Amino acid sequence: MFLIFVVNVDSAPDFLRALRRKMGKALNNDSHQPQTSVILNLQSRRGEEWYPHVEPELKKRGVRMDSFSALRDPVHLENAVEEALARGDGRVIVGGGDGTFSAVARQIARTPVELGVLPTGTGNQFARDLGIAPQLDHAADVIAQNRVAEVDVGVVNGHPFLNVASLGLTTQLVESLTVVGKRRWGRLVYVPAFLRAWRKTKPLKVRWQTAELDETFEAMQVVLGNGRFHVGRAPLAPEAHLDDGKLDIYALEGHSRWRFIRYLAHIQRGLHGQLGFVRTLEAAQGTLTTDRPEKVVVDGEIVTSTPLEFEVWVSALRVLVPAEVPGTRPSSSNPPSPIEVRDLLEDPKADPG
Repeated sequence: MFLIFVVNVDSAPDFLRALRRKMGKALNNDSHQPQTSVILNLQSRRGEEWYPHVEPELKKRGVRMDSFSALRDPVHLENAVEEALARGDGRVIVGGGDGTFSAVARQIARTPVELGVLPTGTGNQFARDLGIAPQLDHAADVIAQNRVAEVDVGVVNGHPFLNVASLGLTTQLVESLTVVGKRRWGRLVYVPAFLRAWRKTKPLKVRWQTAELDETFEAMQVVLGNGRFHVGRAPLAPEAHLDDGKLDIYALEGHSRWRFIRYLAHIQRGLHGQLGFVRTLEAAQGTLTTDRPEKVVVDGEIVTSTPLEFEVWVSALRVLVPAEVPGTRPSSSNPPSPIEVRDLLEDPKADPG
């Protein structure tokens, strides 16, 4: 005689829930890893430092690697990803900074290909959004867990971005930075560059339009954010997430030094939107024009200019995330354990990148 028990695991005792977790881990073994390419941008801040260790650390964790490319010139990044896609790779593990991940996302967004993140850049905003510390052992652990989430991708003038697109003050900031300076000083390089940019930036006459509103005003900076963080650990907005189906947009009005100081004080807590001289907007698509052509920085790189058409591609990018710190839209390929990007918590001990 056979007995068949049907159990609701969610309401089961602790030992059954533990069993489900173990079963989930068992599903994430090597046999379920797709064909994989590893691409490392050696020009990123810590690319050279991590280079000798990436392959052995991934191999030690049983991560599948069908090809490994170390690029001394990031101009070859697009070709390296194209070759991976031509081989039929289902996963691309990439080492680089936010500009690198943004460039790769342009090629694999809205495809089944998965992105593994090795944060070797300066800011590492995208990795921070995902809860991945800028430490090789942690990033390799995340990849080895094979946990996939689907996150949104912002788009300006056809250029996909993962973190922010901005114009005005940020453009001056990016133009004053150098690769050597970022490598040598890390995030400290932004402090004097930010002050120089503030002195050089002139207000823009901005008009943003969506289906719901049409506003015109003067601003020193406009930021369109897809993710959770904007500057370092500073939240873009209190409820901003990588999977909320919208862009969080704000504009800093005026050129007063006192306003600038208040803005800096509030942005660290994501409360800048409460200031009377900061306009905010949430939108899935719209347009933005300026009274003169203005360069636009997309994930740290100047790639387009105003006028802008912006939108968000919902759940467009499949990315490997920490199993213990998850997102709202899990991939159906995961074991039955819900993951939520909005609950991602950064490691307080992590190197700020």
